[in-house]
Amino acid sequence: MVYTFTSNSSIATVLTQKDVEGNKRLIYFMSVSLHVLELNYPAIDKQTYVVYKVVEYFRPYLLKAHMIIFVPHPVVRTLLMQ
Repeated sequence: MVYTFTSNSSIATVLTQKDVEGNKRLIYFMSVSLHVLELNYPAIDKQTYVVYKVVEYFRPYLLKAHMIIFVPHPVVRTLLMQ
């Protein structure tokens, strides 16, 4: 599972995996500061950008695996499901 977070100046993601007992374990954490142009993005664009960065950054982990990405913004979720 991947959890995404955005703020006005940065984006972050957490990659987790369930262990044998079913407990979630942290696999990887990524945090990136947004550049000058990205700071002007509206909130929905920042959420979409973090999903793009997740796929780009965690590509080796995501290949041939079933992955759930949690996006806290309802509009982005709707766009991703279409």
